[in-house]
Amino acid sequence: MATLDYTSTTWANGEDGATPINADRLNNIESGISNATTQINSNTTDIATINTNIADSGWITITSQIMCRKIYGTKFLWFSGKPVSSGNDTLVGSLPTGYRPVANYIFPLAIISDTFTKIFCTIKADGSILISSSASTVAYGIVAFV
Repeated sequence: MATLDYTSTTWANGEDGATPINADRLNNIESGISNATTQINSNTTDIATINTNIADSGWITITSQIMCRKIYGTKFLWFSGKPVSSGNDTLVGSLPTGYRPVANYIFPLAIISDTFTKIFCTIKADGSILISSSASTVAYGIVAFV
């Protein structure tokens, strides 16, 4: 939001005050009001955008086992029993625009079948959701990112 500059006039009563009302001074007032109105309208738009960015989006379904949500600018990705195959970088979904991270992130996910399987979720800046797993399993978890 930009700042606004305005040169005000210190008015004095009477003809001795040396502040006669004239077109230049009235136009200065009009210009100041116009500029203030423009800035207020711009600030209102900026505030509306900020409020949209921090509002709770509610859960959005990506697949039947993957959902995303945005609250106060933080994005959440929830895995509720997503079956995954053994292998690296299996594409399992894509985040909608507005939910994508600014950089690629890698997060561990939970499994319940054994303690030896390693499973990771990669969320790419283009919105791709990838799973890498050392064995076929089912992924659970929630991750948060900005």
